[in-house]
This record gives sequence, C-alpha cells and structure tokens, in this order.
Amino acid sequence: MKAIKVRELNKYIKKYVAMDYLLSNIDVEGEVSNLTKHSNGNYYLTLKDETSSIRAVVYYTDVENLEYEPFEGDSVIAGGAVAIFEKDASVTFFIRKLRSKGSGNIKEAYERLKEKLEAEGLFVKSDKRLKAFPQKVGVVTSKTGAAIQDIINVIKRRNSAIDIILFPTLVQGDGAVQNIMEGLKYFEHSDVDVVIVGRGGGSYEDLVAFNDEGIARYIHSMSKIVISAVGHEIDYVISDFVADFRAPTPSSAAEIISLSKDELKQHLDLSFNIIKNNILEKIEQNKSNLLQEKIYLFGKCNERCNFERREVNFIKRILNS
Repeated sequence: MKAIKVRELNKYIKKYVAMDYLLSNIDVEGEVSNLTKHSNGNYYLTLKDETSSIRAVVYYTDVENLEYEPFEGDSVIAGGAVAIFEKDASVTFFIRKLRSKGSGNIKEAYERLKEKLEAEGLFVKSDKRLKAFPQKVGVVTSKTGAAIQDIINVIKRRNSAIDIILFPTLVQGDGAVQNIMEGLKYFEHSDVDVVIVGRGGGSYEDLVAFNDEGIARYIHSMSKIVISAVGHEIDYVISDFVADFRAPTPSSAAEIISLSKDELKQHLDLSFNIIKNNILEKIEQNKSNLLQEKIYLFGKCNERCNFERREVNFIKRILNS
C-alpha cells in the first residue's frame, strides 16, 4: 500500500469522525476545568473526569442557548459534537447545550473549607500594619516561574534598596503543600519585614495548594505580615482570605510593598511640608502669645506707675500742708 501524507491522514480522520452519528450529537458528563471566556464571547474549557479530559469550546452564538453560565469546578452535562482539526488532528468537543449537575469535588471542598474557616473567624483581618519602607521581603514561590521574575523586576524598578529573599518551592503537584509550609515557617522565624506567598495563574486544580487548610491556618497564625499573591484575578483562593493582604498578581504584591522613587520623593516632600507648616504655625502661635504677654505687661506697668504717681502726689500734699 502506498504511503499517504500526514495531511491526507488527518483529512481522512476528520471525515470519518464527522460521519459518525454518535459523535455528531452526544452528551458528555464531566467537570469544568481551565475555563476561559474570550473577549469575542467564546468559552474555552476542558471537560475532565477522574482519569481523562477533552478540550471543549462553546461558541458565542451558542452561549445564549445554555441553561446557565459555567464556572470552574462545576460538574456538568454537555451536549454537542466531536470534531477533528485537520491541521494537527486534535480533538475538540463543540458544546451546544450545557446544564449543571452540581459542583465538582474540588469546588465542593473549597466551599466547605471556606465556610468552615470563615465561621471560625480566620477571615477577620488583623491589625498588623505594613511598614512604609520595608527593607527585606521573603518570597515563597517557584524559582523557575514567572511570579518571582515579576516580583524582582517590579521591586528593582521601583526601589532597588529592598532585599528579596526567595524560598524556592513547588507550587502545584505532589509536595507543593509541604514545600510552601516550609517556606512560610522559615520566614516566620527570620528578619524579613513582609512575606509574599503565591504563584502565576493556572487552572483551578493547579491552585489547590493555596486552598489547603493547613497552609491557611498557619498563615493566619503568623506574626509576619503575609501577602497572598496568586495570579488568578477572577477567583479567590483560601490563602487570599486568611492573609493580611491580597494581591491579584505577584506584580501587584511587589507594588504594594515598594514605593517608587517618585512616590518616595512625594512622601518626603509631603512630610517636609507638614513639618514646616507645623513649625511655622507654632512660631505664629508663640508670636501671638508673646504679643499678648507684652500688652499685658505694659498694662500692668502703667497701672503700677499711675499708682505710684498718685502715692507721691498724696505725700507731697501732706508735706506742704
């Protein structure tokens, strides 16, 4: 048999799948993951179960026909068709119908823990105050991820005098929770002024280490100021609620703790003006007080002189009589 080209093979697979009656109109049960809503209105996501996953898309023209808006971690039944992209023979499930089957296991666990910790008062913010000019910052994150580079770039650009100390950790997968806990404990007993714990963005399951109960409780108990900086601006993780501050991205966390040179100059100018105005106000107040004392003393002197003059005149009259 003559060999065929890759494009011919892909074209054949695409045609074969398109002719399959079952795959043209099928319902699939799974958990929503890696959910993204594009600016054009399309939803891009992954449907997964315990062992497998498939890439899926909902085109904006079908969004209005959905029974509800999907959320990360939701358990759903999706109806649609399976198709093959000819270029790379990748499989995509085109969703036309979607209904909820209840929250997925990850989201259920998240909601239960969130409710539990909130009821215990762990979400009440402490009265710890961030230093205006922190000198050392500890960072708990991956040494190879974008998060640490973003933090370094922002701090060095805004205030290069701040020392950055990295405790490198895994941020997902086996060992991530233990690594993050070790980093937090290390900085709790160090001389850093503030701790940033976080990572860049990721899917909902990629962020599970930051929804760990043990990490949440330890962050809440720390004497150091902690900023949770997980790069997932839409959704909150548990560490966001228990930390002293929440930053939507690692870059934002770096901006929170570092005054830029311009901001520092503005701060110094403002402080100088406040001090100068206080001194001038004090001088004016003292001048006013001195003037009042002067008027009072001159008045007393005149009274005394008049009294003495009357006494002298009285004695003269006695002597001349």
